[in-house]
Amino acid sequence: GRRPALPGISDMDTIEGPPEEVRQLQRSMSDLLSLMALPAIWIGGDWLHVTGTLLDTLLGMLRLDFAYLLLSDGNGGNSDVVRLAQSLRETVQAGEIGKALAASLGGIVAQWPAAGRIGIAGSEFSIASVPMGLQGDVGILVAGSRRADFASDLERLLLSAGANQAALALQGARLLEAERRLASDLDQRVAQRTAELAETNEALQREVAERQRTEEAIPAGIIVVSPESGIIGANKQLLGYLGYSLEVLKQWTTTDMVHPDDFDGTLNYFRSFMSLGRESQHEVRIRRFDGVYRWFQVRNNPLRDADGRIIRWYGLLTDIDDQKQAEHALRESEGQLRLVVNTTPGLIATFAPNGVPDDVNEQF
Repeated sequence: GRRPALPGISDMDTIEGPPEEVRQLQRSMSDLLSLMALPAIWIGGDWLHVTGTLLDTLLGMLRLDFAYLLLSDGNGGNSDVVRLAQSLRETVQAGEIGKALAASLGGIVAQWPAAGRIGIAGSEFSIASVPMGLQGDVGILVAGSRRADFASDLERLLLSAGANQAALALQGARLLEAERRLASDLDQRVAQRTAELAETNEALQREVAERQRTEEAIPAGIIVVSPESGIIGANKQLLGYLGYSLEVLKQWTTTDMVHPDDFDGTLNYFRSFMSLGRESQHEVRIRRFDGVYRWFQVRNNPLRDADGRIIRWYGLLTDIDDQKQAEHALRESEGQLRLVVNTTPGLIATFAPNGVPDDVNEQF
């Protein structure tokens, strides 16, 4: 009668207990491995690909009647994705799921319970909800089933694993998309300003004033470097982040602005990027005014005059610390998956679409 403790992967062939419970545990471990492998499928995909794949997987894996994702776009807006079992599609529309959840659980998603019962189209469903991201900032995953015993501890474990994997993938996709948009916007502005510098001195003065307003409007750090004088300008966002005046920033090598472990590399980069004569980039940890170091990507673009001479360098400092953390978590997840696969007492292989094996575990 006592429920056995969760075994290690290496003990899977010696699990003792009721046969059905052993089989259920073995299935759950196999399902967990499948969920841990999802990030490999999501590489390069957008948020619809990530969410759709996750819901389809959970729907079949846990024998759900519906799987529902409510996602936050980070700007106060929401979007939802729904998957219904075939048996439910005849009586329920996908749009009814979100409305029924909001009507039964309330309009404040952060207060939705981890488990409960709701009614939809005359049927009762057991539900389990899992927040995605830190304090649910990415969204919430809700699974529903007519089964009265849903959701078991193992089923909740699988839901949490899937939600965590998807949250990391979605955060990474958002960061990369925002970075591409910002980089593209900066490239377009620099190209436009370069062409305008061929005009008269009056046009040059108008361009300088417009560029200053643009720099202050960009939600990122901007630094201006003269080939002869070094740093000559920075926008308010960067100075506010550092807690420095421009005069202190000009003497950055004598401050603790750059992390000690990154100082030599950054100094060498600062001395050498101007000699390249083209766009370049560098990653460095920069100290915030409260003493916290965060990772930044520094991209430097040259501004040329009508004769092609570089008269200014513009550096865009983009905060990529959250992306770094997500990448670190993903690498750890991949390492754990590889450990699980290599210690599984069986032969595991993956195949390319043409049937050629491209990876096997150590036992194989």
